[in-house]
Parts: sequence; structure tokens; C-alpha cells
Amino acid sequence: MLALVLVLTLGVSAFAETTSAASDTEVVTITNPAYGTTIEACANQKIRVTVDGPSNSTSAKVYVDGSAYGDHTATLVSKTSANNKVSYTYDLTFKNNTSDKKTYTVVFKFYDANGKYLSDADCVITFTITGHQSFSQADIVPAQAATCGTKGHQAYVQCKKCGKYFKVEKNANGNWTYSEISKADLEIPATGNHTWKEVGKNSQGQMVYKCSVCGALKTGAVTTTKATKGSFVYGEQGWAYVLTDGTLPTGKDIVEGTIDGVHGWYYIENGIFKKKTSIERNVHGWWRIVNGKVDFSYNGIAQNQYGWWKCTNGKVTFRETGVYQNEHGWWYCYNSRVRFDYNGLASNQYGNWVIENGKVTFQYNGKYTWKGYTYNVKNSKVV
Repeated sequence: MLALVLVLTLGVSAFAETTSAASDTEVVTITNPAYGTTIEACANQKIRVTVDGPSNSTSAKVYVDGSAYGDHTATLVSKTSANNKVSYTYDLTFKNNTSDKKTYTVVFKFYDANGKYLSDADCVITFTITGHQSFSQADIVPAQAATCGTKGHQAYVQCKKCGKYFKVEKNANGNWTYSEISKADLEIPATGNHTWKEVGKNSQGQMVYKCSVCGALKTGAVTTTKATKGSFVYGEQGWAYVLTDGTLPTGKDIVEGTIDGVHGWYYIENGIFKKKTSIERNVHGWWRIVNGKVDFSYNGIAQNQYGWWKCTNGKVTFRETGVYQNEHGWWYCYNSRVRFDYNGLASNQYGNWVIENGKVTFQYNGKYTWKGYTYNVKNSKVV
């Protein structure tokens, strides 16, 4: 009988940084290939070959370049007997760690129950195994964050020849890296963190909520979810805080982590680090944010959309009442908030001061009456 000869020409992957591993990619399937058949596939792609052996055969072995061992794997998938023959199905993969193409000769040999050699498979086939397709940045499918009701995915490229997926990331040095990954592992599950809003009550008197993002409905009590412990990863959108389940948190938050080797508390919006300067909050309180990072050394007055706030060691305590200053002047704060509607006297460690519309103007001179008492004032200070 003629030998089944598989001539395999292998090329190196076009993804120089890729670390290849088995994955659930497209499989090249061949059954009793005829002489001269040519199949093109990629290095490390699974090639499923079915060959027929003699009816008295009980096993088969795969020899590559005359050896059962080497730069390949051969896994028996199934063995069936029918029509006076035994069919063997093997999954073959071939590695190639060089920049040159490689050619392999593959022979299937059949044996009986006593291990006696019977024959070789009766066919010849040529495989042209190339590297993965060359790719450019235009081939990258951008990452898509999961929403409450929709799955997302990480950034990736897919080889058009073999269907394999490669996760694409940008490291801290700004270089692209690629690592083979299964389609399932690329997916980011829906977060389930809905944004519920009351829409009324049902016939049973239960409150009904509707998600303003995906439209899902829910009856009864609802809960909200803040970011659980995760870590920062640099990607196409910059630094992202990825939770332990691979998803990004929703909404605004301040989380602990490390960015560019610097540990701290960082401000995020929908999981993405933002270089914002403001007062923002997390479950631990309200904090002074400078360029996206909590400034624990800040002692002064800063503002957000809700007002101006006195901070001590970077935090709004909501307990400080008196006269405090920032770069715009001296201000009266009540429970840590600047009261622009306040007119009267207030004090700090430097004395008692006349406050006009929440501010010490340093321009008031003369008599000032407050709560039934009259004071002498110079440059807004009681003397």
C-alpha cells in the first residue's frame, strides 16, 4: 500500500510577541485525502485527519519525519469499525519557532493486537502551513465595555486564515502586545449593574423599576453595586480598573491601585481613569482629586458641582465650621461647606472676622453690630 505522506510547510507567526497556545479555533478537517490534495493552514492550528486502516488493525501511530516524537502533537480523537475497515481520526498540530518555512513528512502506520506492523495508510497529501496573516492596527477590533445587559469584549485581532483570536494590549511603554486567547475568554460578561429608576407600582402594589440603560424591568427592592477589588490595566482607552471577574465597574468611583508604578487612590468613570481635578466621593467619603489622584496632603477649600468644600488631609469631614482660606481668599464654612449666603461674624486662629457674602473682604472698617453687640472693626477684623 502507498504511504500517507503529509508534506507540511510551516511559517513563523506574523505576531512577533505572540505566545501560542491551544484554543478553540477553526479546525481543518480531512477525511481519506486523495493523492495530491493541498491544504493551507497556520502554524499551531488543529488539523483533523481521518484515515482508514485494515479491518484487523487495533491501533495506529503517527510518524513525522520518521519519528513518533518531535515538533508536533498527535491526539487520537476516535476509532470506529465499519465496512471491513477501521477508521482512525487524529488531531495534528505543528510548531515552528523559526522564521523559515518547515516541511514535514507524516506517515500513519497500523498495527494488530499483538503490536505487529500491518501497513501504512494508502494516500498522500501536502499541507502548506503558513504563519498567521500579517496585520495592521486597522485590523484591531476595539475593546467594548460590558453594560448591565450586554456582553462586552477585550480588544483583539483574528487571523483570517485559521480563525484564531489574539488579545491586543498596549503596555506601559506604549508598545502593542498580542497573546492567543479563546473567543470565550475574550468576552466580558454583562455586569448586571442596572441603573434602576422608579416607574410606578404594579397591580400588587409593588414598586416597579426600569433600567435606564437596557430597559430591563424589576419589581421590589433594588441594590446598587460599587467597584469591588480589582487592578489597573493599560489598554486602548488608557488605564482601566478591571474587576476580578474581568469587567469594568459602572459609574463614578475612587479606587485604590497602582498606575505607572505609583500606588494611590484614583478617580474612575465607568472603570476608566480620568485626570480630573475636583471633589469626588467613594464609599469612604468625599476627597480632593488632583489630576485624577486623591491628594491626601491637601488642606484648603476646593470645589465640585455641589459647592465649595473645606478639606483636611484631602478629605471633606463635614465637621469644620469657621474661617478657612484657599487661593481665592478667606471663607466662612459651616460643616465644611462654604456658605456664600452668610453675613455676620466668624472666627479662626487669627481672630474674629466680618463675613460678607461668605467671604472676608479685608475692607470693612468701623462699627459692626452682631447679635445685639457692637464691635470695632478694622480691615474686617474685630479689634
